[in-house]
Amino acid sequence: MPYPILFCSVQIAYTESERLIGDPVKFQIKRNMKNTILFPMRFLGLNAACQDQLDLEHKFTTTKAIALESGKLAFEVTQMGKKHTFTVE
Repeated sequence: MPYPILFCSVQIAYTESERLIGDPVKFQIKRNMKNTILFPMRFLGLNAACQDQLDLEHKFTTTKAIALESGKLAFEVTQMGKKHTFTVE
C-alpha cells in the first residue's frame, strides 16, 4: 500500500537561497548531496560519546556531522557561501 500524501519524510536541503523540507528535497539530493540532511531523527538522543552508534549512522548520511563543545551533535552545511551548524532537537 503506498504512503498517503500526508506522509512527509524528514529530509532537509539547503540551497544557495532557500531551505527545503520534505518532498522537494528528493529533487535536490543529486545536485546538492553535501547540503542535504537525510533522516536527521536518527541522531536524536546521540551525543559525541556514542561513537559506535555514530559510525553506524554515518553510513546513511551525506552531510558532515560534527561534535560541538557541549557534546551535542550538529550537521554542518553551507548556505549562501557561509557555513552553518544545525543540531537535531
